[in-house]
Amino acid sequence: MSVKPAYICIFVSDLEKSIHFYRDILGLTMIEERETERFKPFHFGSIVLGLEPIKEWMVSTQNKNPFLLQLTVDSIEELQGETQKLKRQGVTLTQEVSEHSFAYVSTFLDPDGNRIEIICLK
Repeated sequence: MSVKPAYICIFVSDLEKSIHFYRDILGLTMIEERETERFKPFHFGSIVLGLEPIKEWMVSTQNKNPFLLQLTVDSIEELQGETQKLKRQGVTLTQEVSEHSFAYVSTFLDPDGNRIEIICLK
């Protein structure tokens, strides 16, 4: 059996705030023909990133299931520029551009505190 990713879904506490973050701050494009009242899909490379409101039964388990969403840029200058842009827009940065053995990395949080990284591979 060979599996392929269908989409990544992030359950969010405030759908409108998260749409603003992923569309207006990160610049992802919504896939309007696939959206519903409760599912907001975005182009995310070759897969779909979906936003959906948290269901009541998830509230007690949400923080027990952390994940990492990783984005990439082509140069250290682009990483520095994107990091400064996020900072100007009031995004919570947990790590500004730092060097690791494999890449340069900036880490920040979405409106629900989910960790997102922008990396520039060495």
